[in-house]
Amino acid sequence: MIGTAGMNEVKKYLASVYPNPVNRSLNVKCNASLIGLPYTIVSTTGKEIYSGFLTHQNTNIDIQDLPLGMYFLKIGNGINQAYRFIKN
Repeated sequence: MIGTAGMNEVKKYLASVYPNPVNRSLNVKCNASLIGLPYTIVSTTGKEIYSGFLTHQNTNIDIQDLPLGMYFLKIGNGINQAYRFIKN
């Protein structure tokens, strides 16, 4: 039997990142447990492009100045969630 004791821990840190692909503004929808955590946008080479903090359960990140391509939004302070998105 597989236990599910850790599933609630994982679920409370999940976020939705949309739209994907994105043109101007990346939306991050999360629950209250993620508010205040840092985020970083990195390129596929690992270069840090932007950083900030999740300030609301629906945080918008302006990415209109990013060149076209694939990026990763990393969220966390020990949680280390990463979400891939494409800038059109």
